[in-house]
Amino acid sequence: MRSCPLDGEGSNYLQRLADEGGGSAELATDLETLTAALNAQLGQIGRTNENFAELAVDVDRANFAHEERAYFNLFEPSRSNAWRGNLKGYFLAPDGLRSVDGSEATETVDGVEVFKGDAQSFWSAIPDGNDALLGGASANIVAPADATAAEIAARADARTLYTYLGPRPGAGVSVALNGPASHALGTVNPDLTPALVGVADEAAKEALIERLRRAPMGDPLHSRSVGLDYPGMKVVYSMTNQGLLHAFDATRPGGDAASAAISADTGGGEELWAFMPRRLLSNLPAPFDGAVGNDHVYGLDGGITRWHDDDNGDGIVDAGETMLLIFGMRRGGDSYYALDVSEPLNPKLAWEINASVAGFERLGETWSRPALVTGESSLGTDGKERFLVFGGGYDAATLDGSTGPTPARGNGLFVVDVEG
Repeated sequence: MRSCPLDGEGSNYLQRLADEGGGSAELATDLETLTAALNAQLGQIGRTNENFAELAVDVDRANFAHEERAYFNLFEPSRSNAWRGNLKGYFLAPDGLRSVDGSEATETVDGVEVFKGDAQSFWSAIPDGNDALLGGASANIVAPADATAAEIAARADARTLYTYLGPRPGAGVSVALNGPASHALGTVNPDLTPALVGVADEAAKEALIERLRRAPMGDPLHSRSVGLDYPGMKVVYSMTNQGLLHAFDATRPGGDAASAAISADTGGGEELWAFMPRRLLSNLPAPFDGAVGNDHVYGLDGGITRWHDDDNGDGIVDAGETMLLIFGMRRGGDSYYALDVSEPLNPKLAWEINASVAGFERLGETWSRPALVTGESSLGTDGKERFLVFGGGYDAATLDGSTGPTPARGNGLFVVDVEG
């Protein structure tokens, strides 16, 4: 590798760019000093400049109106391979976002809209401003900083975490996750061996699961939350690269900004349960090993598709109706999952599709968000049936680093029915 030092007018010009931008400049003449310089710069980036958000607003298909709430998936990049994230909510008024007390939540700084320093999102006990990691749903998962050891342990023990270690569910046969110890992501599960979670012995497994139960949310890098209305209850589902799909009780606060009927209630946002697929259990040590580098930890990083058999068309998951959440993993793997969340406190695994299933051998990493379409079918009602359509994905093992046409998995289009 040749070193090409920049001096004279070129060096002066780059220094001026750094000065005018409020930054700093570093001189690097080889790979080692360049790496050190970049790491030094990254380490100086302020947290308020590192917050990234993905907005989610639910639209009622019956009247094409949206509710007066907006939810943000936020995360904070860091030098470690595992990033932290959060889920926050705000009232949505005609003139913008509102804090839980009805005040304006955003302001414009240097032409960029940011959360105000005194903004307070749903479920946050104090103003959380532009800090992605303060308050929100993640703060309801972990014990507060001043909690006692007993309080920390109690908060961790109270979490309901699921996984599924059995065979692929049969067509039309959903597996209820609530109840059996064999579906628990915890030390009570006799089938959850150290090897499954990527450690050597029982002691390490117990310590790892305890760390997970005490950990805040991971980053929702490419995933956006989905909100569902049930009779008397609202639940927001959010996925992260920690490998969990979370279900949060978003029934509170009440009111809406448009009618000025705002409740200053800061309660709600409790985690009802979370689910981690078996394929991601071996990733569990990675978020906690403190590694620094380019190998970001990916888990459930895809999009979520709702499949609602809404018999009366009211947009609410009423008793007797079926609601499936179908989601992929993007860089996290080659599986699609369907969770039956018709009953919000009783989730069921409806099916899993991956490259080992007959007919899906060409499936790559599941980057495609499944699209729900209606087509002609002799098996459907009135000659029509709904299907999921998704692309074949991405074959990282073959295509990463490739600059030309390369035979790979992923070169297909899949159409599946409600039973996967």
